[in-house]
Amino acid sequence: MDWLAQLLDLPQRFRSTGTGGGVIQDSASSATLVATLAALHRASGGRWRDVGVDRRYRAYTSVHGHSSIEKAARIAGLGTDGVRSIAVDPATQALLPDALRAAIQADLAAGDVPAIVVATIGTTSTTAVDPLPEIGAICAEYGIWLHVDAAYAGAAAVCPELRWSHAGTGRSRWAAVSGR
Repeated sequence: MDWLAQLLDLPQRFRSTGTGGGVIQDSASSATLVATLAALHRASGGRWRDVGVDRRYRAYTSVHGHSSIEKAARIAGLGTDGVRSIAVDPATQALLPDALRAAIQADLAAGDVPAIVVATIGTTSTTAVDPLPEIGAICAEYGIWLHVDAAYAGAAAVCPELRWSHAGTGRSRWAAVSGR
């Protein structure tokens, strides 16, 4: 997978020469499910593997996030209610970082565990590109897994002039990128 990470100019940590590396899933939907399961394992300190979902874990995505995000949350045991839909900028239709931060803080105050944020490069409904640098910084601050659904427009990053869309993928310690 190193050839793809290099082609998209992803950070070095996405390569197999470090602690990263990649795999190919059969679909972006499967990739989102795998990322959600890995995020739950990480957020629970490994307890999830042995005892299952023993508290409310949260997944966050924009109101325009793909339906596969909600499906992954249901399969992983979070339920539809475990997904927090985050407001978007009316002009760009991209997820609002301040709204994400507010949702995370509210969930923490309620005793919930933020597990994963699924940002999007090219939502299927509006082609919006979420602001990954800001989202990645929030994920790094709170220790939340960042998964980037790049299924619709992520491949555009093979063109150097379009790589701005991937900026910020290296901000979170736990980051993954998927495409269809």
